Amino acid sequence: MLDYVAPPVGGGDPVPDAEMTVAAVPTTAGTGSESSPAAVISLPDRELKVGISSRHLYPDLAVVDPLLTVSLPPAVTAASGMDALTHAVEAYTTRRFDAKPVPETAADRPDYGGRTAVTDMYAERAIELVGGSLRRAVNNGEDVDARRDMSLGSLLAGMAFTNAGLGATHAMAYPVAGENHTPHGVTVAALLPSVMRYNAPTAFDRYGRIAEILGESVDGVADREKGERAASAVERLADDVGIPPGLTELGVEESDVPRLAEKTEEIQRLLVGNPRRVDREDLEGIFRDALRR
Repeated sequence: MLDYVAPPVGGGDPVPDAEMTVAAVPTTAGTGSESSPAAVISLPDRELKVGISSRHLYPDLAVVDPLLTVSLPPAVTAASGMDALTHAVEAYTTRRFDAKPVPETAADRPDYGGRTAVTDMYAERAIELVGGSLRRAVNNGEDVDARRDMSLGSLLAGMAFTNAGLGATHAMAYPVAGENHTPHGVTVAALLPSVMRYNAPTAFDRYGRIAEILGESVDGVADREKGERAASAVERLADDVGIPPGLTELGVEESDVPRLAEKTEEIQRLLVGNPRRVDREDLEGIFRDALRR
């Protein structure tokens, strides 16, 4: 399996075509895997989660039926929904397609092409759907309208990040989940507000728009405050659906931070899309900010 994981963790070999038809029928509204070329692999011996990405991992057919999510327990609904929101926020704020390094050859092309006008459209709508429906889906799993909105939001967020890419939130989540065996959606939800605050200086207008979609007024607000309002809106949503407030609640301690930052640096497949340059010291600062919300 490691042959196909991106360097420096794995060999970076291309995934071969399995020559078999794959139909995806999601029973959660979160990962967007029905529209994604990525697979996440756990490496227990290294306490790490990593990704494999290939066009051969795209499903040939996807059937997205919100009725299949009605029986999801509240906690799973909340965690998977926050994953969908994180996909949309990161896709909306990742580096633009023409602001990424130009590869020397086709083989050097990154997994994700950067955000475009099309991915922005999907991401904005996904943020609106998840922000407006996740609380209802958690509080009443049989609210079919809320379930429909969540399924559509997850799908659109998946389409957005599959093309645009992700950023530091997902890269940081992999070592945390690998060491502490925490649900992916819970982990990214604990990290997202801190990453948003770090990245906000790169695109105050975009974070202001996220805040507006999530119900925050930014009229007459200073640029720096827009990022804070967007991050606070995400925190309130996470609190309302029962997500633990920060990494400390997930078992992460201050002494873990340097090791987690070191492991995160290995996830260049995702960090290359982060809109603000990030080094190990920066990662440590974000981890510390996310210990408690």
